Formats: sequence, structure tokens, C-alpha cells
Amino acid sequence: DILVDSDISNGVSEFSAKAIHYFSAKAKHQFNLGADFTYNSSFLVRDTSDVNLRTDRIDAQRLGGFVQDNISISDKINLQAGFRFDLMEDTKKVYLQPRLNLSFEPLEKWKFNLAYGIYNQFISKNTLIDNLNNFLYIWEIADNRKIPVISSQHYVAGISHTNQNIK
Repeated sequence: DILVDSDISNGVSEFSAKAIHYFSAKAKHQFNLGADFTYNSSFLVRDTSDVNLRTDRIDAQRLGGFVQDNISISDKINLQAGFRFDLMEDTKKVYLQPRLNLSFEPLEKWKFNLAYGIYNQFISKNTLIDNLNNFLYIWEIADNRKIPVISSQHYVAGISHTNQNIK
């Protein structure tokens, strides 16, 4: 079907609540624990000449949490290791996402950082193509059936310099 003079409305909304607790085990050791709830909703309305051709609404809920261990190996080396998990309510699938971060400060104003993590994206922008090859980009919530949950591995390396005289 080809839509002429069509009006398309699409959007995503999110509500989330979270709690984080910090445990200080020793002077150079801290343990963090957190839990969260996320509610997403997406909608797509296609109408023409005030005739509603299609209305889609998808709602999804996730429970999540994380555990993180912060260890100061020395005055110049800091290690953060942990993982995050997300449980999609409708599919009952758990997504584990490990995280690792290492910081090294060889000189007072210089810091080197290395990080690794797996991240999952539960909202994506997808493409609809009609039979005339017209593109329409819409936001949708991943359900891991029709719309996959996107997973990526991040590797990050960086150098930072701190200078108090720059304003």
C-alpha cells in the first residue's frame, strides 16, 4: 500500500526508578550495588485524511541491577570490575553485561584509562521501506523476537590531563 498525503507520528517514552547503595569495605576498597526498574512505551500512528490506517503501541518493562567493586590497588592505580543485568519481563530473558575499568595516574596531572564492557540497547531506530523504496525511520522497542536486542562490545582507551589554570 502506498500512502499519499499521509501523516505519521512516532515516539518513545521512558520511566525509570533506581536505588544505589555504597559499601566501604576498607580505606581503598568500595563495593556498589544497585537495582532499577524501567518502563518503555513506543507508538506509531499512520493516518491520512483523518482516517486512521494503523496504530501500534508497544509497552515493555525491565528489571535490572548491577554489582561493582572499586579497588584502589595503589595511590596511582584504580580498578573497577562488575556486571550489569537486565531482565525483560515479557520474554523472561536475562542479559548479562560485564564491565571492567582500569585507571593509571603515572604523573600528578596525567591519567590513562582502559575500559571494556558489553552493552545492550532495548530501543532502536528501524527502517520501513514501501514498494516505491521510500524510507521511513521509526523508533521501536526491542522484544528479541521481531525486533532484536542490540548488543555491542565497547573497548575504550584514553588519556586525560588536568590543569587547574584553564578557565
